[in-house]
This record gives sequence, C-alpha cells and structure tokens, in this order.
Amino acid sequence: MKKFIWLAFLIPILGQAKETEKEFFIEMVNTTCSGHEDPDFCKWQIENLSAISSINTLTYYSCKLKNKKNDECSEAIKMFNYIQNQYDKNMSETTKK
Repeated sequence: MKKFIWLAFLIPILGQAKETEKEFFIEMVNTTCSGHEDPDFCKWQIENLSAISSINTLTYYSCKLKNKKNDECSEAIKMFNYIQNQYDKNMSETTKK
C-alpha cells in the first residue's frame, strides 16, 4: 500500500517534468527565431530538424540494443555520431568564450 501512495505522489511530478521540458523547447525555439526575418519558417525548420534528430536517435539506440548491422543502422550511427560530435564541438566553443 505504501508503494502505491508513493507512486500516486510521483506521477504528477513526472508529468510536470515532461511539461517543463516541452515548455523549455518551445521557449528556446521562440527565442531563437524571434529575430529571424521569417519566424514561422524558422520555427518550422527547427521543429523538423529536432524531429528528424529524435527519430534518428531512436533508430540509433534500437540498432545498438538489438546489435543490428544493416544499412539503416549504419546510416543512423553515422548521423548520430555527426550530431553528437557537432554538439560536443559547439559546447566546447561556448565554454571557451
């Protein structure tokens, strides 16, 4: 019974965390695109790139977990590594400034 009570308390907290992440993403997109000459197009581009990246990440981890070696997995791994390397490079440059 105690486990059920703790679970009942945790569910709203987990829901809030997800909403907070969503709100953070929306805020970052809006901030990034606010000075763009076409903010709607900018938002569209960022949201689509984010979706592509998310789908690729899911494919990457599925391939890794199932130890697949097909062409789709090879491409997903290359793309994931490229994105991760760019992220690492950008974060490194940001911290140097």
